[in-house]
Amino acid sequence: MSNYHPVYTQIWSDHIFTELEPYQQYLFLYLITNKNCKLSGIYQVSLKEIAFSTNLTKDKIKTALQKIPISMLEYDFEKGIVFVKNFFKYNFGKIGNPNTKSETLIKNFELIKHKFWIEFAKKYQDELNVLADKVTKEKIDLNIILNFSLKSVSFQSETTVKSVFLNTNTNNNNNSSSLKNKSSEAEKAQEKMLEDEKKKLAKRSKKFTIPTIQEIKIYCQERNNNVNPEKFYHHYEANGWLVGKNKNPMKSWKSAIITTWEEPKTSQGQSQQQKDYFKNLKNKAHGIKK
Repeated sequence: MSNYHPVYTQIWSDHIFTELEPYQQYLFLYLITNKNCKLSGIYQVSLKEIAFSTNLTKDKIKTALQKIPISMLEYDFEKGIVFVKNFFKYNFGKIGNPNTKSETLIKNFELIKHKFWIEFAKKYQDELNVLADKVTKEKIDLNIILNFSLKSVSFQSETTVKSVFLNTNTNNNNNSSSLKNKSSEAEKAQEKMLEDEKKKLAKRSKKFTIPTIQEIKIYCQERNNNVNPEKFYHHYEANGWLVGKNKNPMKSWKSAIITTWEEPKTSQGQSQQQKDYFKNLKNKAHGIKK
């Protein structure tokens, strides 16, 4: 953040703030103006550092942090992380460039991954949508980065975290936003890429299998085409199972039999061998000897 932070004058007419004890007000003002502040309002500051900067005792600081309403801030005593709830609200407009805002938030998130980001996402859903819409096409959308980055946060399951940034929580199904749409589009694009890759791999895996003489024989009998199976097999075995003038790898030996090795059809649609075959069957049925 910059070397200065705005303090809006209406804070002195805020009934929640004015009801705080003077040392609590002092601590709150410190937490919105110290050098550690981040745009999100989520940042790390230890009790020791607060005590050193404010001259308040640690006990006094602990009491103040517990007394200040949760609507104003939360403090994780174990990790030394604070979330000043309205800090982003009052500082969102201070940075003019959307790309700078998004980069600042992303750096903040990468630096401090904490459950406070869940509440932040819910609280500032509209602001995040506006910001994501304004980020230039050359930049990766803020919502996409936050969505995929949050998957690595250990404090929540991926499903729960994802629901926050994709707005898929059952309570918010009727309030879908551009954040959801953009992230959905990104996921669909990714799924399509994966599907295309699978198809390519599947296509590559369908390699031509050289048939046996027996397989060729059975197929030729089924087609009643009088093709010599052994001659067919050894012909292509000798040339590496290549076909055509350009010597392309064979894709289907059955197609080669039909298109190249079977005799041309007569006008009646049957080969001469087939006509002779059926003629012999008819003669046998009538007891006529060949």
